[in-house]
Amino acid sequence: MKDRTSKEYLMRKWQEYSFAAYEARLYLDTHPESKYALNYFNKFNRMSLAVAKELQEKYGAVNTNLDTELHDWSWVNMPWPWNKEV
Repeated sequence: MKDRTSKEYLMRKWQEYSFAAYEARLYLDTHPESKYALNYFNKFNRMSLAVAKELQEKYGAVNTNLDTELHDWSWVNMPWPWNKEV
């Protein structure tokens, strides 16, 4: 097994956690009321951000596009771009 602080190990964990958070985000797009999915998203998002921080401290900049912890998935209730007045 690789050293748990090696760049390869950390990159793999970051990819796994980011993927899980992204998939939960997609699920939340169609099931915004699911508290289980929201908790799942927050868990893996936190884990991904923690690993990204460790990678950045040890090996340089990491580009993340994940959110901070969320309490609801309400953005789907906002007007879509084509519904806004210009």
